[in-house]
Amino acid sequence: MTNVPSIYVIISGVESLQLSLPLMSNDIKLSNKKHIPTEAGLGGGSSDATAVLRALNAYFNQAVDRSALTLMAARLSSDVPLFLAEKTVRVIVPPVTGVSTARAYALLDAMPNRQPGTSTERLLSHLRHKKQTSMNVSELLAMGLSNDFESVVLVAYPDVARAYEMIVSAGALRALLCGSGSAIFGLARDLQHANDRNMTSKQTRVGMGFDAHRFLPTQNGSSNKIMLCGVEVPATFDIEANSDGDVGLHALVDALLGSVAAGDIGMHFAPDDKQWAGAKSSIFLKHALMIVHEKGGELVNIDITIIAEKLYITPYRQIMREKLSELLALDIERVSVKVTTTEKMGFIGREEGIAAQAIVSVLV
Repeated sequence: MTNVPSIYVIISGVESLQLSLPLMSNDIKLSNKKHIPTEAGLGGGSSDATAVLRALNAYFNQAVDRSALTLMAARLSSDVPLFLAEKTVRVIVPPVTGVSTARAYALLDAMPNRQPGTSTERLLSHLRHKKQTSMNVSELLAMGLSNDFESVVLVAYPDVARAYEMIVSAGALRALLCGSGSAIFGLARDLQHANDRNMTSKQTRVGMGFDAHRFLPTQNGSSNKIMLCGVEVPATFDIEANSDGDVGLHALVDALLGSVAAGDIGMHFAPDDKQWAGAKSSIFLKHALMIVHEKGGELVNIDITIIAEKLYITPYRQIMREKLSELLALDIERVSVKVTTTEKMGFIGREEGIAAQAIVSVLV
């Protein structure tokens, strides 16, 4: 035997089987080689006991029928019958730390005013009314499942809480603690959704970018158009820049590069390089996005703030969001564009220029 907690469950299983098989010899040698992490809530000890029950029953020519064996398994532990079903599950996050079952129960018992849960009734209600909703079973489970241990284990074990948040932020329908912990699993809508939400070893990174450009007067104050977030916006001035002077995209490029520690826009596109004179900033953006992808990154969302005193940008915000969504191949619900002023302060308040700030989050 290589794991003490498993011994007791296994011996209990053998003793239970002996009651149904009086002729079974007491001289039985068992070897237990562990592969499932201990103190993970993955049922390692329970699966060991199940394996012993099945092996001995097979040795004695299935002397105990399936229903009797299931009842026997249920007396050992509530999850032992699960392993008799011969089903498999995918573990998304291997446990990074162990959670003592005894401590988890002690923490739960110490909670003041703890009330009986209603998750089972809630889940059954959702399933009964399945025909009245367009949600599939996974989505219904995500709404109905809960685990009381989460309220104490996620507080007492920060590593477990981080794994939980990682699955949530990666887009799972629901993250859930396995038993008393420490393993976490995520519910997906279907196999494709699970594959798209590859959560293993991913971490969230944040990049921030800032850019500013000086205004240049147009001839006789004539009307003009400047580029902002890939969209032409009417103006009575020009922008001093080597490229098309899109401060929104320039700030976004810096944010993307920063999220994967790949320098800044000037390192990739020198401001004094004449080949970029009048160039579309979308070229720079696609280059930065390519670098993020090459480093294994997945863009999660962007948030751009345009800072200007002189421009009336609000009517163009939705068009900018749509353009950015197109350029980045990113859901528009993950694209934010805001506008603000400096309350007449500084170079922006004096209407000498325009600036933009961008923040992005990337899974790498």
